[in-house]
Amino acid sequence: MTSVSAPVLACGTELGQLVDQVADRLLPEDTLHQRDCPHCRQALETLDPLWAGLRTLAGEPVRVPARVIDEVMARVRAGRSRWEIVLDASRGVTLVGENVVALVARCAAHEVPGVAAVESATAHASHERVQGASGAFEVAITVTLRGLRPVTAVAEAVREQVSALVAGMTGIAVARVDVTVSDLDLSSG
Repeated sequence: MTSVSAPVLACGTELGQLVDQVADRLLPEDTLHQRDCPHCRQALETLDPLWAGLRTLAGEPVRVPARVIDEVMARVRAGRSRWEIVLDASRGVTLVGENVVALVARCAAHEVPGVAAVESATAHASHERVQGASGAFEVAITVTLRGLRPVTAVAEAVREQVSALVAGMTGIAVARVDVTVSDLDLSSG
């Protein structure tokens, strides 16, 4: 492997040293050399106006076009839940988003013996905003099984574990858990 060396002036001074000096407004390491050296003086005469222009630009306010702000906010909103569940409590309301239900489902499936990996989990509700926590929720989960295991038995264990953990952690009763077995990991038993 070849390394790239920093540019060096004919006098032996590294150009990067002069760039740092100008950019950070530092005093020269060798004042006498820089005063008498034509190579250093020429480099500094070139660098000074460049950095002065950069400092001017850095000090100016930046106007962000409204369309950029709108696009950023649209992407932020897209990352939010598409639905939420409203759970009434005696002292207020609790909102649980689909991404929370999906994450709990992933964690639950990881706990099932015979599951090597959870590739994806999604949660679906019948409406965008659901009042109460029963019956309108479905989870779809994709897993890789570890070794040669009975697919239907592991899938049923995933269903039970996902339903129990989602209900226990969020208070949401899951009506259906669809399990897709996409692969077998035969390297582990």
